[in-house]
Amino acid sequence: MSKEAKTRTTFIGAQPVKIAFAPYRLEVLDAHQFQTIDEARATTEQWLTIYNDIRTHSAIGHLPPKGFKERWQQQQSLLIAGTG
Repeated sequence: MSKEAKTRTTFIGAQPVKIAFAPYRLEVLDAHQFQTIDEARATTEQWLTIYNDIRTHSAIGHLPPKGFKERWQQQQSLLIAGTG
């Protein structure tokens, strides 16, 4: 399966969000029976917060994506400043 086949763009409100589809499907869609679209959106937003801010990912050095982004931005700032 290609890398693109493992991800999918979805919309939270009006914003497109690229998510890893397999964990989302297992942990949100398959685990809940939503009564309303608002309930599905709220659960998805909670899941995305955990997935992006807390949960570690082996592909990026066992950091959560938010932590990886912060570290990368700090490294880029040092390179631009000429101290990295």
